[in-house]
Amino acid sequence: MKAEGALEGLFPFERMREGQREMAEEVRASIGAGRGLVCHAPTGIGKTAGALVPAAKWAAENGGTVFFLTPKHSQHRIAIETLKLLAKKGVNITAADFIGKKWLCQVSGAQELSGRDFLDYCSSVRRDEVCPYYNRTYKKSQITGDAKRAAELLFENPPLHVEEAVELAKNFCPYEVMAFFARRANVIVCDYYHLFNPRSATSFLFKTEKTFEDAVIIADEAHNLPERIRETLSSTISEIGISRAARELSEFGQYDMAEVVEQVGHGVRALLKKAGDEREALLARGDFEEIVGRAYGSVETFSKKIGEISNEIRQKKRKSSAGALSSFSEDWLGPDEGFVRTLQIRRTKSGKSFGTLTYRCLDPAVGSKEIVRSARSLILMSGTLIPTKMYAELLGMPDEKTTVKSFASSFPQENRLNIIATGVTTKFSSRGENQYKKLSDSISKIVARTPGSVAVFFPSYFLKEEIGKLCSFNLPVYDESQELGKKEKIEFLKRFFSERRAVLLGVSGGSLSEGVDFPKNVLKGVVVVGLPLQQPTLETKALIDYYDKKFGRGWDYGYLYPGISRAIQAAGRMIRSEKDRGVAVFLDERYTWANYRRCFPPELKTVTSANPEKLIEDFWEKMGQ
Repeated sequence: MKAEGALEGLFPFERMREGQREMAEEVRASIGAGRGLVCHAPTGIGKTAGALVPAAKWAAENGGTVFFLTPKHSQHRIAIETLKLLAKKGVNITAADFIGKKWLCQVSGAQELSGRDFLDYCSSVRRDEVCPYYNRTYKKSQITGDAKRAAELLFENPPLHVEEAVELAKNFCPYEVMAFFARRANVIVCDYYHLFNPRSATSFLFKTEKTFEDAVIIADEAHNLPERIRETLSSTISEIGISRAARELSEFGQYDMAEVVEQVGHGVRALLKKAGDEREALLARGDFEEIVGRAYGSVETFSKKIGEISNEIRQKKRKSSAGALSSFSEDWLGPDEGFVRTLQIRRTKSGKSFGTLTYRCLDPAVGSKEIVRSARSLILMSGTLIPTKMYAELLGMPDEKTTVKSFASSFPQENRLNIIATGVTTKFSSRGENQYKKLSDSISKIVARTPGSVAVFFPSYFLKEEIGKLCSFNLPVYDESQELGKKEKIEFLKRFFSERRAVLLGVSGGSLSEGVDFPKNVLKGVVVVGLPLQQPTLETKALIDYYDKKFGRGWDYGYLYPGISRAIQAAGRMIRSEKDRGVAVFLDERYTWANYRRCFPPELKTVTSANPEKLIEDFWEKMGQ
């Protein structure tokens, strides 16, 4: 390996912050030694540049590849802008920016499909050579001359945002053109599932002609990573979905298989009756196998037959309920270790109950083990990666080959006041009209005494409705809806940002409490209502039991730390630069309990008060507002 030079001269901004310099050196040392690194890097350090500068320099000098992974599309932009600046410094960077394949697709309506439906549809039309965009890109497994010229345009330009790359390749299949171009890239910005879903990773690495062995993988906002891996490796089918599959089969003349699927639906309904008044039940692999066996035979042959029919259906319509059933049936036969199978009983808006079968991953190391084993270096970073050792253990990163490190925030601590409010709680045994009124009164007073907009994050949509309706605000109120789509969210936030003072009501762990940048100190206050802990479901219990067995830390790893992380993330929406000022209130006396308080990052200093509004008044008076 070539000798490393100083990073200071390559840094794309005016100066390196102290914590950022220390982080960059740790990243460089870890890559050089072929070690993993887990970084707790609070907001303000500049972790994107702190990781990308040494990693991109290593890739340029040693012929390796850096994969920079994020959980959200919006975070790609920061990475690409950093790479553009680094390229201007003379570092040899060729970068490809990928988002989900369906979001790159030019076929009208493709983006309306679920991820699984899109992949099945895409595979079907490529196999049958009926996709005009793919046909212009590849002929007999060879890229066409025109598509290759489009890839050359990507190579000739500086690092491009994915939207810019798609524009250059819009007459072809952008994904295929970009994958061909990425064979020459030394930095690839993409999403978690591109590499941490084993099935997706195999295809993605094959297309881009990359391997883990000569790769540095950086996972940004890595506090999300274990749960995202678990979601990716899980599968669900509802009784309603099974009924839709039966109707679809009948519509396409597959009457015999429609009858079989109806019998499978009856079998799931029987499980529902067996569960009685319970809202959920644990299942074994054999429960679904027995249902399918009575109706058709083995689950393997059932899944294969339904899958073949769904491929024909997708020639006439893109979405297939039969295909979803086939995929679920195949997944159900997966391993027992590190997974749990459950029946969940839900209700429609009209009150009718229906069953949902789930095959849920408990162990994120299932999706990370190949990367941990093979990659040169896996680097995890986030502003809430506490405790760092937990994330290393959850992803299977061995102690002897992993460095865990926490960095201090470079933001002035006096610019932020963190209050734990006593005398109120959302603890289940204390819930009721009296407690909701106390919480709403406290929220109303906090908002009234804050000279700017305030975001209030609740532990659930139910509590947001119950407590929110009791609050009294003389300000515009922006209420987050569960049905808020991508475009609607952008417009919703744009309106909120334009207000001089307003109140945002959201949910901790929801779409507005993480991964959203609130610019120009638009938020002067954040209220985190209650503890955003998971519901005590059978899956949560199974997760706690599994982590207890594997790490001896089931309660902490499966329940406590993830909840506190959601609270810290929500509170962090406020201070986004060293000049920002604001107050975060943790509105639940349980935050004073030692068992919960120990989960806070060390740099988060708090004061405790039964009268937070008085402390807020004093803070803003001190700040001259």
